Amino acid sequence: MVYPVILLSLSVVVVVFMILFVVPKLTAFFATSGIQLPPLTKIIVARGDAVRWSYILDAVVVFGIVCLFLFLTKTLKGKNVVAGLIATLPITRKLFRQLSIYRYCWTMGVLIASGIGILESIEITRNVLAGKKYKESLVRIKDSVAQGVTLGAALKAESALFPQIVSGMTAVGEQTGDLENIYATLAKFYER
Repeated sequence: MVYPVILLSLSVVVVVFMILFVVPKLTAFFATSGIQLPPLTKIIVARGDAVRWSYILDAVVVFGIVCLFLFLTKTLKGKNVVAGLIATLPITRKLFRQLSIYRYCWTMGVLIASGIGILESIEITRNVLAGKKYKESLVRIKDSVAQGVTLGAALKAESALFPQIVSGMTAVGEQTGDLENIYATLAKFYER
């Protein structure tokens, strides 16, 4: 967790530096050139002007958001809210999906390689995943597998959460009897 915290901190410092020092110079340039700015650029320029005049207010708002985030992550319901928010934000949606698939593949691969049965592996994996949708999906997958459907077909039925490569490779792994290596390969792929 140290590396992401360092990156996030540096990103915040760079953005604050840009808003405080670079945006004002660009604003002055655009004001003298008479160029019509796009709406998004106008918002950024206006926010940069506001930040220069409201350091204390911004600090209080950031502190409040951090405290709310920390408070929410202390409860199970709060964790679900935060995970749901992360899963739906356009910026983090793809990353959250890939992280969930990575955790699914890695956990299933390790459990199957350890000799744990498919149904029990799915149940343990469900507890590892963070998103509510993925947890509910694994309940449906476990029920399907318990009724005799292959794991690959059960994953294919959940194509909104699990891409075709996961369901297809799972089906291949089931047919060849090499499911743990297939999942290890998929985990490496999603980890990258």
